[in-house]
Amino acid sequence: MRSVGKQARHGLGRRGATALEFGLIAVPVLTFMFVILALGIFGLYQQVLDNAVRDVTRQVQINASAASSSALFVSALCTQLAPVASLTTCNSNITYAVQATSIASGFTALTPSAVSAGGTLPNTFFSSGTAYGPNTNKLIQVCWQSPFTIPFASGVLTFGTSGRCLYGIGATRAEPYK
Repeated sequence: MRSVGKQARHGLGRRGATALEFGLIAVPVLTFMFVILALGIFGLYQQVLDNAVRDVTRQVQINASAASSSALFVSALCTQLAPVASLTTCNSNITYAVQATSIASGFTALTPSAVSAGGTLPNTFFSSGTAYGPNTNKLIQVCWQSPFTIPFASGVLTFGTSGRCLYGIGATRAEPYK
């Protein structure tokens, strides 16, 4: 009968230590990688919203269809958000505040609306008389209740729900035509 040497016994015990060390290191490393991925997705959503608000602000500035009614304004926004949001739920997830004033009043006459505790804006839209033509300043605020939730970390990494929203703002001045 052969006896197991001291080195062989030491090697058997070492396998368990390696697995334990891997478990202790893997959890924080995987958590860190997961948080980086989640923040990257959040940044993507914010960038898409910023681009949508910029494009719709431009449409309002040049008096395109987005400037004619609140429904067309939201539709233009949802079309821009289509890469990351379904068109069927987008309309109910967007709140906005659109204001216009004369150039003589300046931007100081435009007071940004506050986002409510529920993460919404008042859905105000300017009247067509103040929106069109030269010599107007416009302030556009958008709050998007984005459905960005990570299922097993819902209390920690939830953006755009439970009173939070992704926020975009655009401002433009229509200069007089000559």
